[in-house]
Amino acid sequence: MSFNEQVRSDSSRVRTSGRRAAGIGGGSVLTVIAVLLISHFTGIDLTGLLQGGAAPASSSSTAGVDLSSCTSGAAANERTECRMVTTADSLDAVWDEQLRSQGSGVDYAMPGFQIFQDSVSTGCGSASSATGPFYCPADRGVYLDLGFFTQMERELGARNAPLAQEYVVAHEWGHHIQNLQGVFHSHDTREAGEQGAGVRSELQADCYAGLWMHWASTTI
Repeated sequence: MSFNEQVRSDSSRVRTSGRRAAGIGGGSVLTVIAVLLISHFTGIDLTGLLQGGAAPASSSSTAGVDLSSCTSGAAANERTECRMVTTADSLDAVWDEQLRSQGSGVDYAMPGFQIFQDSVSTGCGSASSATGPFYCPADRGVYLDLGFFTQMERELGARNAPLAQEYVVAHEWGHHIQNLQGVFHSHDTREAGEQGAGVRSELQADCYAGLWMHWASTTI
C-alpha cells in the first residue's frame, strides 16, 4: 500500500536505538504463529524467516537510524524507515477515530514505537533481533528490528515488501488495541497452558491489522 506523497509525517513519533543486525531467525511460538498468519494474509511466503538462529550483528555501530528526513508520504514510499514513521502516524489516526466512533468506552493511547538494532531493553525484558517484531504490554511499546524487513525483502524475494512491512506493524498495533481493551489483563498468553489463548490473540491482532488496512486505504 502506497502513501499519498503529500501526507506529512512526524519523524519524532518513532524512536531508534542500537546497532543494526544483519537479519533474524527463530523466535517464540507466538512469533511463528504471527509469521504464518502474515504470510497467509499478504500472500508473501515469510516462513524462511523461521529457519535457523539469529544472524551475527553487523560490525558497524550507529546511534540509531536517522529519521530526520522522514516527514512525508513520498519519503515513506521510498525508504523502509520512513515507511515505519508514516505507518505509525496512520495507525494512530485510524485507531483514535475508530475507538471513539465505536463508543466502547476505550480511549486510544498511542503506543511507544521503537526501531532497534541488534538488541533492546523493554518493560518485558531484553530482546534481540532473533525475537522478531513484538509488542510489550508492560510498557505499551511496539518494537522491531529493520533487519527483519531486510531479510524478508532481499533474501526471501518478497515482491510486495511495503505491504508486508505495513501489515507487520499493524499486527503489533493490534496487540496494543487488545491491551487497551483489557485482553492482556484477562489472560496472559505467555503462561504455560495458554497457547490456545495466544492463538486467539494472534488471530484477533491479524483481524485488527486487516481492519486498519481497509480504513487506511480510504484516507492515505
